[in-house]
Amino acid sequence: MSEPGGLHRRPRLGEMARAFPRQARRILGPGLAVLAGIAGAVFAASAAAGVFAISAASHPVPGLALPLLGLVVAGLILLFLVVGTSVASQALERSAVDARTLLSETLEALPAGIVVYDENGRLMMFNSAAAQISPVLRRPDAIGMSYAQLVHASMAPGGPGRSWDGADAEGWIHRFHTKTTSQTRRSADGRWFEWAEKAMPSGRTVGLRADVTDLKTLQLAAEEARSEFQQLVASLSDMVFEMDVSSGILTFASAAASDLLGIPAGQLVGTTPLDLVHEEDRARLRRSLRRRLVSGDEEVHSVRFRVKLAGGGLRNVEARFRRYARNDDKPMVSGVLRDIEEETKLLAGLEQQRRQLASVIESSGALMVLTNRALRIEMANREFCEFAGVAIDAARGQKLDELVYQPVDADLLHRWLSQRWTDETPATARTTISVPDREGRPRLILLTARPVVDARGAVRQIAFIGVDDTERHAAEQALFDLERLTSVGELAASVVHEVNQPLQVISLVAENGLEDAEDRGDTIAKTSYEKILRQVSRAGRLMGELRAYSRRTMHEAPMPFDPVAAVHGAVELTRDQLRKAQTTLSVECPDSLPAVRGHISRLEQVLINLINNARDAMAARPPEDERPREIRLSARPEAEGAAVVIAVDDNGSGIAPEVLPRLFQMFVTTKPRDKGTGLGLSVCQRIVDDMGGTISAENRVEGGARFTIRLPCESATGAA
Repeated sequence: MSEPGGLHRRPRLGEMARAFPRQARRILGPGLAVLAGIAGAVFAASAAAGVFAISAASHPVPGLALPLLGLVVAGLILLFLVVGTSVASQALERSAVDARTLLSETLEALPAGIVVYDENGRLMMFNSAAAQISPVLRRPDAIGMSYAQLVHASMAPGGPGRSWDGADAEGWIHRFHTKTTSQTRRSADGRWFEWAEKAMPSGRTVGLRADVTDLKTLQLAAEEARSEFQQLVASLSDMVFEMDVSSGILTFASAAASDLLGIPAGQLVGTTPLDLVHEEDRARLRRSLRRRLVSGDEEVHSVRFRVKLAGGGLRNVEARFRRYARNDDKPMVSGVLRDIEEETKLLAGLEQQRRQLASVIESSGALMVLTNRALRIEMANREFCEFAGVAIDAARGQKLDELVYQPVDADLLHRWLSQRWTDETPATARTTISVPDREGRPRLILLTARPVVDARGAVRQIAFIGVDDTERHAAEQALFDLERLTSVGELAASVVHEVNQPLQVISLVAENGLEDAEDRGDTIAKTSYEKILRQVSRAGRLMGELRAYSRRTMHEAPMPFDPVAAVHGAVELTRDQLRKAQTTLSVECPDSLPAVRGHISRLEQVLINLINNARDAMAARPPEDERPREIRLSARPEAEGAAVVIAVDDNGSGIAPEVLPRLFQMFVTTKPRDKGTGLGLSVCQRIVDDMGGTISAENRVEGGARFTIRLPCESATGAA
């Protein structure tokens, strides 16, 4: 029969009979107990009355009345019990109907199939969901059939159970009786169901038929993904690994271990990977792992080291790994190990080439800069950074046109950047620019700019190469000046020759006039002629000094001479210029000094240059400096008599500390371009070196500069 709500079951009278006393006692228990007590008392009284009636035979009527009264009372009690039982039965029936209705509705509301079997394995009831899953339950005679009968009926040819893929009747029956495992089956419509039975304490069996299609689909998808992942991992050339952080033991290694290390993956699992690391890299790798894994971060780390191969030899590898926690919070490491042997060799070769290229760039002496399209520096060599006064690390990212004014023509740069250079090569730009160095001195730079074109013909970078042309240009100008001075020297020699003749005539006329004035006793005329003769004599001496100074000495052999003569000659040739510059020259020199070997005119050239430099240095003093301009020229022998020391002191502003170490280098000067070439002191040093001496410069404590010349004496040189 079918219960309300679609629940299917078979009624049993025995169950109702057994259920009635329990329900009756539950509903009528207290009342029946009272009535039973009353009935017992009545029956006891009746029995006593009967006994009394027998003993009172002499009064028969009263003795008969008492038993009759007991029977009446007992009948009334029995009638009451029958009525009460009928009422309790009706209440019990209504309660049973309500319970069955509630059970039916509850089971029908469940999405899973519910099947109940009795203690003999015969079908008692099932819900609609179970009938949909097992169509055999819809048979009219299904209730009361055993589980085995239902299975065979379902598996019979044409039966509803043939829709189950690969169904095994005996296997299903065995599973039902053992009730130890569940079984998942797929129906013909593609849905998956899980079958399970559970034995109840009453001996009945409750079966559950749950639709697990979604779960099974996810499970199959996960298994398929796991299979694809395993195939992918197995096909990788890099070895995938997993390691226990606490023990340092490998828990997984992919098949690539055999190719990478020469060891099958199965042999690696359970071992400590640090044992395979080369001894020289082991301590470094251990420190790196401890620092990166103990911290607990889950970032991806990488480390490179060498491993020992199974067949001998070493291989450079890189491990990329990260830390993670399993579901049980156990710390693990997963990552890949890849072969970088070829990459390491390539990087080593590239590094060697880079060092060679860097050596060439750094030793070229040229200024080299590589910029992007926006002229921001991407690379600059040390020569450029020292010239621009910026650190190598700080140069990157700065704009070249902020360090070097207009390094390339704006129109040309626009044409470079706006075109595609696929059919032609962009022209190289060459120009000369004047750029102040970090000390503020102007430098002439021959600048070459060449664009770097990518595969699509677009200009991505621009390479600049600058050559400092200042010294070459200054040398060229100095040669012009030297040639002019040479011409002036030759002209001076000829002028001296021509001037000497008028001086001789003037001297002769003045001498005659002096004699005539003495004869006449003309004191005024005599004084005038004496002044003329003195000036003529002075002019003669100057002409002699000038002729000696301008005389060529390149091919003349060095000769011993007294340095005092050179001192006086330099003083005579510079005195007038010093007077015009309002500069006082004081000379401290004995009448004679030990002889030195060389050319007197060349030593005069050195002293003249030092005196003129001192004059110019004091002329460059700030206007608020009102001190007298003084130069002191001193010459003296050393205490041991081995050398002569000549010094030129001034009270100017001194020499800048950054210039002092380079003062005697060519083209180093503190004078403006129109007043100095930077060759004077370099020439002075060469002359003094040729004489076997030394020249030095220093700043005086009281202010100004001092140049000191030390020349070995001829006697000391000869003795040596």
